Amino acid sequence: TIYAHALSAFEAIEQLCALAQPPLVPMPLQAGDQVGARAWSLEEPLGDGLWSARDAEGHQGCLEELWPLGDERWSQETQTRALSLNTINHPHIAPIQDWGVDPQSSRWFLVFPYIYGENLIERVDRAPLSEAQARSFFLQVTDALKRGLKADLIHDQLRPENIIFYSEEQLALT
Repeated sequence: TIYAHALSAFEAIEQLCALAQPPLVPMPLQAGDQVGARAWSLEEPLGDGLWSARDAEGHQGCLEELWPLGDERWSQETQTRALSLNTINHPHIAPIQDWGVDPQSSRWFLVFPYIYGENLIERVDRAPLSEAQARSFFLQVTDALKRGLKADLIHDQLRPENIIFYSEEQLALT
């Protein structure tokens, strides 16, 4: 049947592509590894590909390990995201400190400031929010999202764990 021929042709093309470009297998990251030109030393995993890290000058950051270098679509999206984040100066958006491709692991990475504070879940668990606080926090988040959209950025992991309070009444999206 035509379907069977198309399927076998597709499988043959997949096999040829696999031979032409073997998949990149990045080295697993672990505490103590150095990442990027600024030699970000990984301190401890924070979950979901995030690491507490410190550069050679002692600046602390939150390193986000991303995807292998060989994926062109993600490579372009990472560069666009990093360049857009570099242009945003907003009190409720965590700025980018560093980004690039780590030659050791062949993975893209982004580094944001390490924000000491509670995330939204921890904040609500500690004490119930008043109506005024809830409104204020909501407006801060929507203002940050609106500013990101103006720079063609969409926060693809908006969840309470990525809303960090850097003071009792101020928050940042990470």
